[in-house]
Amino acid sequence: MTSALDEIARKAGILPEYFQIDGSRHVCGPETAVALLRAMHAPVACEADAAALLADPAALDAVFSGPDVMLLSPGEARAVETHDWRLILETGEEVGPASDDRDRLPGMAMGVHTLLTEGRETMVIVSPPAAPDIRAKAGRDRAWGVTAALYGLKSRRNAGVGDYEDLAAAAEALAPSGAAFIGVNPLHQRGLAEGGASPYSPSSRTMFESRHIAVDRIPEFAAGSDAAAWAADADGALAAARAGTLVDYAAAGRTVEALRSAYRAFVESSGARSAAFARWRAERGAPQVLQSVYEALSLRHGPDWRRWPAELRSPDSPEAKDFMAVAADEIAFHEWRQWVADEQLADAQARAKRAGMAFGLYLDVAVGVRPGGAETWANRDAFAVGASLGAPPDLLNSQGQSWDLAPFSPIGLKRQRYAPFRDMLRSTMAHAGLIRIDHVIGFDRSFWAPENGAPGGYVRFPIDVLMALTRLEAARAGCLVVGEDLGTVPEGLRETLDASGLYGCAILPFEREGAGFRPTWEYRSRTLASFGTHDLPTLDGWWEGRDLEIRRRLGHLDDAGFADEQAARGAARRELLHLLASTWLLPEGVDAEAPPESLDQRLRDAVHILLARAASDMVAVSLDDIFGVREQQNVPGTVDEEPNWRRRAPIAVEEMAASDIIMRIGRIMRDAGRGAVEEKPVGRDTEN
Repeated sequence: MTSALDEIARKAGILPEYFQIDGSRHVCGPETAVALLRAMHAPVACEADAAALLADPAALDAVFSGPDVMLLSPGEARAVETHDWRLILETGEEVGPASDDRDRLPGMAMGVHTLLTEGRETMVIVSPPAAPDIRAKAGRDRAWGVTAALYGLKSRRNAGVGDYEDLAAAAEALAPSGAAFIGVNPLHQRGLAEGGASPYSPSSRTMFESRHIAVDRIPEFAAGSDAAAWAADADGALAAARAGTLVDYAAAGRTVEALRSAYRAFVESSGARSAAFARWRAERGAPQVLQSVYEALSLRHGPDWRRWPAELRSPDSPEAKDFMAVAADEIAFHEWRQWVADEQLADAQARAKRAGMAFGLYLDVAVGVRPGGAETWANRDAFAVGASLGAPPDLLNSQGQSWDLAPFSPIGLKRQRYAPFRDMLRSTMAHAGLIRIDHVIGFDRSFWAPENGAPGGYVRFPIDVLMALTRLEAARAGCLVVGEDLGTVPEGLRETLDASGLYGCAILPFEREGAGFRPTWEYRSRTLASFGTHDLPTLDGWWEGRDLEIRRRLGHLDDAGFADEQAARGAARRELLHLLASTWLLPEGVDAEAPPESLDQRLRDAVHILLARAASDMVAVSLDDIFGVREQQNVPGTVDEEPNWRRRAPIAVEEMAASDIIMRIGRIMRDAGRGAVEEKPVGRDTEN
């Protein structure tokens, strides 16, 4: 018999059961249901609360308030059951029933409109059937690009951390090789008070990381006296930070004072830029403005609002409003930082396109935000509070995983007409021709781990609504969308993504078929193929088993497990060589049954040719793999044990345009039909 708690949980999207990786069935018990409902701000702490809520229609409607949703294609008419309706178009125009056809809504343009019928509100989402594809954007069927870590880009002028000027310069340098895009880690705001380095643990996904601002490219700073002092530091801390083998975020923190100096110069100036900033501020929504308030408060009280004085934990409190009045200039400074970041990213995208990149920037959207960060403080109702995104127990993690990331709340999203979700997409798409949505499985369902220790459970999301909004925003931005569909993928999800025009991922080591690797020419066409990701070993690191050595050193593998994994990796190396041999790509003198201990440039090229020939519409090659880097950018399950998110690029931005190795990758991709490459004399190739 279904209990009241079960019924409320079902209405909230909490799945009653799921199956673990070993096939065992896990039932969502009352403890889990209550914890997840409380995380969605539902006033349910027990069965009695649930029964009382069900018995009170007004209270039930208040918890699950929000408009119904109707999905339409552009120009599609739809019958309605009443003559009494009004349609409020996205433009604000109001449309009523036609005298000769009162039972039918007219066809509408793309957008989010509102239908009012007898006191009920319906959100009408009119979106194209599919997001833009490669042919619509690039005019061809196949393309390739380079991925890199923005924080690790090296240049002669940055502050020790890669910045938006480096990004623009790298795009300009890579474009002549035929690269259609340059992909980087998420550029979301981490927060000035936050000491962590992970770009996948942002404070906000609608604000940009100001640590990547190129201070010397801000006009007011470049024209001021402080610019000379900045340049004179060539032999000081900035020079040391540039020369370091790892990113030194502490040294790069000097840019904050430089930003304050630039802001003071900006305030004292007037003219077109001041007017542009004023217009930009006026166009921002309340959640974005409040996130700048959070930034100012976080520098006084720390990066987690849950540990602030109680009177400041809500932006609606009298004390918070008093602070906004007293600290108006400080708040304006944080808004100005966002404006500058926005300007510089727009410039990077424009320069990438002018240089010949079909897509330009390929930007990443993280799966969640920090529970104590700017977005959750500014708009708590849109997020789960008291539960983190994670993963259920599996063979490697018997207790499951908690990623310390706040997910959207399906109840909160509906109540706010999905505006936070749309804002997240718009922010990233604004300066990108291609975006990647991390863990797109969350469009369908996500695993929540309660902070109170209760067993976790899955929460269902309205995937048809999220997909329609993604298609709409992608069409408006002219942006392609890649969904990271790795891991345990719900049945039918890939088909749903494909039907909406979203691209999936094809990671070579994961593309298995029987005892060997799936031939790359059998990959799904609507995918972006690559050898790895930021969480996986590089090509050279995989070949040499560096990831296995790290897992043993950290205690994740005992001696027996390490031996088993080494044997499996040895077999995988042989299988990869056999695949190369079957396609006439195995270099002369290499024995598929006796793989060399390390890769040389010939073998590295052979793997890249294999990827270039994939049936995938797009291919991404990492800068680390191009140059044979062995260490990966991030080792999952570690924080300080490995220098995660701190490894620097193998080549400086200024050296990319003249790199024979990069141009050779371009020729490999061109020969596979992935876009023309401007020919230029190439010098002697060097082993790396």
